[in-house]
Parts: sequence; structure tokens; C-alpha cells
Amino acid sequence: MANMLTRVGAVSLLAAVGLLACFGNARVGAQQGMTLDVCPTDYGSFPDDAPTLTCGCTPAAVKAGNVYGANPYYWQSSPCRAAFHAGAIGAEGGQIVIQPKRAPFFPAVTRNGVAGSSYPGDKGFQVVVTTTSPPQAPPGGGASTAAAGDKSGMTLDVCPSNYGSFPEDAPALTCGCTSAAIKSGSVYGANPYYWQSSVCRAAYHAGAIGAEGGQIVIRPKNAPFFPAVPRNGIAADSYMAGRGFQVVVAGASAPQAPAAAPGTPAASAGMTLDNCPVNYGSFPDDAPSLACGCTAAAIKTGSVYGGNPYYWQSSVCRAAYHAGAIGAEGGQIVIQPKGAPFFPAVPRNGIAADSYMAGKGFLVVLAAAAQTPTAAAGTPAASAGMTLDNCPVNYGSFPEDAPSLACGCSAAAVKAGNVYGANPYYWQSSPCRAALHAGAVGAQGGQIVIKPKRAPFFPAVARNGVTGTSYPAGQGFEVVVAPPATAPAATPPPAPAAPPATQTASVERPSVDMTGKPIQAPVAETLRKTGRVQLYVNFATDQEKPLPSSEPVLQELLATLQGDGTLRVMLIGHTDNQGGAPYNLDLSQRRAAAVYLWLIQHGIDSGRLRSDGRGLMEPIADNATEWGRALNRRVEVQAIR
Repeated sequence: MANMLTRVGAVSLLAAVGLLACFGNARVGAQQGMTLDVCPTDYGSFPDDAPTLTCGCTPAAVKAGNVYGANPYYWQSSPCRAAFHAGAIGAEGGQIVIQPKRAPFFPAVTRNGVAGSSYPGDKGFQVVVTTTSPPQAPPGGGASTAAAGDKSGMTLDVCPSNYGSFPEDAPALTCGCTSAAIKSGSVYGANPYYWQSSVCRAAYHAGAIGAEGGQIVIRPKNAPFFPAVPRNGIAADSYMAGRGFQVVVAGASAPQAPAAAPGTPAASAGMTLDNCPVNYGSFPDDAPSLACGCTAAAIKTGSVYGGNPYYWQSSVCRAAYHAGAIGAEGGQIVIQPKGAPFFPAVPRNGIAADSYMAGKGFLVVLAAAAQTPTAAAGTPAASAGMTLDNCPVNYGSFPEDAPSLACGCSAAAVKAGNVYGANPYYWQSSPCRAALHAGAVGAQGGQIVIKPKRAPFFPAVARNGVTGTSYPAGQGFEVVVAPPATAPAATPPPAPAAPPATQTASVERPSVDMTGKPIQAPVAETLRKTGRVQLYVNFATDQEKPLPSSEPVLQELLATLQGDGTLRVMLIGHTDNQGGAPYNLDLSQRRAAAVYLWLIQHGIDSGRLRSDGRGLMEPIADNATEWGRALNRRVEVQAIR
């Protein structure tokens, strides 16, 4: 028995010696801590005063789990994958040492092929790395110099992918950017940048580093808005007010705009940017004046909506050229926020603008106001109305209560476009060609006055060498014609009688199901065969916003328009006869406009769409029955050729 106990004791002693030898490679400071053969999957349940932990990582454990932070790591991080991220072990795994470590935030840093994520301040752990020297930034660190006081800030070998998790009082961060990091991610703003911007790409955008990368310094910086400014070959996006960061650029002063053209007004106490934003997105209604520079290339890109003021989606530099503030070579401009009840499509300086409805926009400040063309003899004055140097290409975007408009027609404008009606004219008519048709101007053009005028129908009348086309009821305009001095007044042609309110429109009646509910016809096929299709969009009673149940038919119309880029359509709202005619006319117009707006919000160009309403005037079924009224409540889509 004594020999047996001696043998057992010897075995136990040998095992203990072997166990100590096994852990003999643990890093300094681990002797008094915990030891596990396999590392835990995360650091959950470890308290803030937990002892140092020495544990082993297999190659499989290195590949599994998530990483939050850049050492220290958030407690939900995989310790083994975090150790590989920190550089403590390689892909083959090995023994690591970790210890509890809280942090005010855990930045998202990509390192050693592992993309970390960010997380707010909380408890976590730190991987003990054998090399204790501070991380080195990539070559080229001289491109950005830390500002005074930044030496006491944070330092990371690799910059975070964005500025997520950094609080507003975070210290300055010095970190390194590789050439690969510069090429990935998005940029929002123009320094400062919105927090979701790629830190390294933003630094290249700001000019702090070149394409080869280098060391940068960033610090927190909020902004009331982040404008979309293209710079150094990077097209930035805009964003609204929020938190962000600023890249410290060595030797940077306030950005200098290009030399102002003679007569260009100063920006006074407003903002200054070296390059103008691509549009006026993110600028609030109370934004200060902005002085910025336009290149010759920027003038050639983008669209223009309006005639100064311009809708916010207009290209700022192209709008400035349209307004006459700069020439084709570019230059410095000044813009300021300016909303408008409508933005008319005015061609000017070789640029064909588009129209848009009420919204926010901007005004290009001109050195001198444009002069209105001289009125032709006998042309009535515009009184207290609007004045434009050039007439719009059509009457799109003008509301029914728009003031009179005095504008100029060139000889070329008189020859272009179509005419629908005989004064009043349908809104898609060319105002200048309509003015020639009405006899307000001759072939040489001149100044005209027009004002909004709705009509129950627009008859086709040939007059003054111009052949008009007919159109159904809708919104339009009237050309104000001065009475002739000597010629006797011509007898106007008799107008066709307006259709009675109870007349049923000559439209193929859609099918109904067993309950009398309308069956939606295939949108694309029906539109292709007949040129029109009835949409049964569901609205709440007396409301114009489409209900969620209408999503399938709206998506079908969207797909039809996306599938044929040349297709342009008129959206016409119709109601049943419940309620008065004026009320139903307004409701039908609002419902058609709601479908119009839905399509624009889903990417369809507004130039391909028109909307109107006919109220209860064009039923396709008997309003005396519920199923008939259901068929009459519709939005008709007509192809415009």
C-alpha cells in the first residue's frame, strides 16, 4: 500500500510539473491570473476586476465571431479573432493574454484583414501584445501635421472605417491611411464630414493626403449641414445636420474661391468654399450666402429647374451659367437660399431648363438685374405680375393663382413647340408659338403677357399660319392680346358644346369580380395596345395619399415606365358623383398629383409625367350603383406621343 501511495504521489508530482511547464510560456504578469486551455467565445460575465486570463486559440477560433473596437475590444468580441486583429497571434492561433479594460467608445478599425465594428462606451477587454512600441502610421505622414494640443490625443496604426462611436468630446485622433482605404467608402460633406463618411477617403477629398495614403489627424466636429462638394476627383454627397469630424490639413487656411468675375457681388459674411456643391441639397432655409467656385467642367454637367430662383436639385454651376452670372470658363459665384411657389422652365444662354413645383431652392446673385425686353406697341403691361427676360417653354409648374407673366419671345421661340387650343391654350403649349397663333406677336417675336386660365376643352383652331391641336379639359394659360387699332374684330369660330356632366366617357369598361370590385388590367400591355389604362389606386375617403394596398399597381406602373424610357404619360384623376363638382374636381387633381409625386420619388423624371383631374365629369359606369361608382374612382394613365 505504501508503494502504491508513493507511485500515485510521484505521478501527481510529475503532472503538476508538466502543467507548470505547459504554462511557462505565458507572458509576464499572467502568473497570478487565470488559465484556460481554450479561450472563451466572448468576455461576458468577466467582472471589471477580473484577473488576467491566459488561454489558447485554435485556427478555427481565430476565424469565428465578431470584433468591436481596436484594442481594447467590446466584451461581445471574439477574444481569439480580436487577438488576430490586434496582431498578438497569427492565423495558426496560439496562446494569448487578455485583461479587463473599459473604454468610452470602441472605434471600427480594419486591421490584419479583419474588419472591426464600432460600439459605444462599455466594458471590454484588452489583448496584451508583446510589442509595446506605439503603432506606426504608413509612410507619408508628413502630409498632415497635428494641430497644437493634438499630441495628447489618441493614436491608432490604422484609421477607423468611419467616425461611428466617437463622442462629441473625443480627443484628436492620429491614425494611418493606406492607399486601399482611400479608395473605399462614401464621403458626405466638405470638411467637416458627416460621421458615416470613410475617414481615409474624406482625408484624400480634403487634400490632407495623396493617393499613396499617410498619417492624418481628425477631431470631432458637428455641422448644421454637410454640402455635397466634389474635390480632388471625389464626388461627395450631402447630408443634413448631425455630428461628424474634421480632417486637420497642414497649413490650411480658409478655402479660396476662384477670382470673381467683374461685377460679381461679394459673399459678405456668408460661407466660402473652393468648389461649389453639385446641388443645394442639405442647405437649410436660413443658410448664409455661399461664395464658391465653378470650373468650366462643372458648368457642363447636371440639370437646371427654374429661371432664378432655381429648384434645389439644379446643378449650382450650370444654373449660374444659365442665369448669366458667369461665362463658359467658370468663375466665382454667390448663391443664397430662396424658395418659390413654382419654378418655370426658362431657356436662357443656350441651356434648356425644366420646370418644377413649389419647393426650396436657391438664388444666384447677379451683379445687375436683367432687363425685360421692350414691349411691342400695344402690348398690355404685366401690372404687378412676374417678369422674365425669356418666356418659359411651356406653362408647366404655374399654379392656377399665378400672377400675370410678362416675358420675351425670340424669333426662334415663335417657331418652336406645339399649340393646343385657341386662347386659352393647354399648359403644354409653347407660350411664344401660342402668342403668334393668338396674334399677340409677329414672326419677329416680342414681349407678351400671359396669365393662368383653365378651360373645359381646348379646340383645334388654325390661325396666323399656325395649326393648333385639340385637348380635353385641363389647366392652361391665356395670352393677353391688345385690341387692334383699325382692323375690325374677327368673328370667333363657334366653340363646340361642353359635354354634359352625366355623359359616360368612351373608355373600355374594366372587368369586375364576383363582388363588383374592379379587376386591374395589365398596365404595360393595356397601355401599349390602347394608349391608356385605368389604375385602381386605393385612397382613404376624401384623402389623396395612396393606401399601402395600392403598392402593387403603383409598382406595375413604375416598372412600365422604367421599361420604356421614351414613354411619357398623363395621369388623370376621376371620382364618382358623391359630393359637389368643384370638390370632386379638386380631389381628382390631388389624387393624380399624389401618383405623380410617388413616381418622382421612385426615380421617374418629372419631365415624363403630367397630372390633371376631371372630377365627376367623365364616368365610365353608372354612378347610381356602388359597383359603378367603384369603377369611376380611378386614375387614368394616357400615353403622350
